[in-house]
Amino acid sequence: MKARKEEETLCERLYKENYALLLNYGMRLFPDKELIQDCIQDLFVHLYKDARYSILSDSPKAYLLRALRNTLYNKMYHRQAYLPVEEATAFYLPEDEELFNRFFSQSDESLRVGTELRSALNRLNPHQKQVLYLRYIHGLSYREIALALSINEQSAMNLHSRTLLRLRTFLADKALILGLLLFFLQKGE
Repeated sequence: MKARKEEETLCERLYKENYALLLNYGMRLFPDKELIQDCIQDLFVHLYKDARYSILSDSPKAYLLRALRNTLYNKMYHRQAYLPVEEATAFYLPEDEELFNRFFSQSDESLRVGTELRSALNRLNPHQKQVLYLRYIHGLSYREIALALSINEQSAMNLHSRTLLRLRTFLADKALILGLLLFFLQKGE
C-alpha cells in the first residue's frame, strides 16, 4: 500500500514538472491542443497503471517526450486520421512574434536578418527542427535527444551538426548566424 502511494506521488510530480514541456512539444508535432492534452492524460494513466517508473531512471524528460510522440501517432492511427505525409511528419517551431519583434525590429538590417532567419528555419526538415528545438529551447543533452527521438546518441550529434551546417548554407551572412544563435539562447531563458 505504501509503495503504491509513493508511485502515485511520483506520477503526480512527473506530471506537474513535465506537463508544460509535453504540451509545448506535442503542439509542435500536431497543433490540436485537445488531442495533445488527451495524449498526455493517456500517457500518464498508462504510466500509472503499469507502474513502470524504473524506465524513467535514465532521463524522464526524454522518455516522456518519446512516449508522447508514440501515443499521439498511435491515437491518430486508431482514429484513422490519415494525414498527408507532409502534415503527419511536420514539426512546428514556435513563432513568438513578441520575442521576434523585440529581438529583430531595432533597424531595417535587423528586420532583414530576422526575416532571413525565419525563412532558413522554415526550410529545415522536421527532424532538424526537432533537434534544434530540443537542444536550444529545452536544453536537452544529445543523450536525451537521442532517447526522445528513438535514435542513438551519435546520430543525434550528427543530426545537430548537419542542421547547423545546413543553416549556415542558408545564412551566408555571418550576422544571420549570430542572430540565430542569439535568438535560440534568448528563447531558452
